[in-house]
Amino acid sequence: MASTKLKIAMLHGYFQSNSIFLEKTGSFRKMFGKDQVVFEYPLAPHLIDRKTEPRLRQQNFQVEEKEEGEEVPVYKWWDTGNQEWETAQDYVGAAESIEYIKDYFRKNLYFDGLFGFSQGGVLTSILCTMRNPQSEEIITAIRKNELTEELKRSMEENPLVFRFAAISSSFRPSATAYKDLYTKDGKPTVTCPVLFTYG
Repeated sequence: MASTKLKIAMLHGYFQSNSIFLEKTGSFRKMFGKDQVVFEYPLAPHLIDRKTEPRLRQQNFQVEEKEEGEEVPVYKWWDTGNQEWETAQDYVGAAESIEYIKDYFRKNLYFDGLFGFSQGGVLTSILCTMRNPQSEEIITAIRKNELTEELKRSMEENPLVFRFAAISSSFRPSATAYKDLYTKDGKPTVTCPVLFTYG
């Protein structure tokens, strides 16, 4: 019998990293017992260059530093250049990030849920529109060690297998490639429960 612990993928925000987000969500994780939930922290594939990043010249982002004074590497899921996040038409690097998350799912088989913060929350909402529609059946089969060849093929075609999502301090994507993903033929494409928190 496979583990019955919940598996949650935690997608960090812009100008963060998986290790920074791990530290910042310590109190949140303590609300759940180690025997109940496993939290995984993928790292965005795009490293931020502090010297050339346009947004760092426009806004005052807190600089994370190590104890010895060295700058901690920080990352992003995509870049909008000089465009505002809420209105940007292009998310440069987003397609690569989505492929990275798909590979992350392939290595982990599935997650019960996704938790996305800020830019990671936008990515989470996009992933919700791409979720494998057989997710519930696949996860149940994995936990019972009854994964069929048909379900394996479904996972190969679409590895985004998860049951629910939570999004914090985020916004709906404005980029042309993603803003219209939430409906198809007049019907919503997000079919899993999603919790939104603000503030």
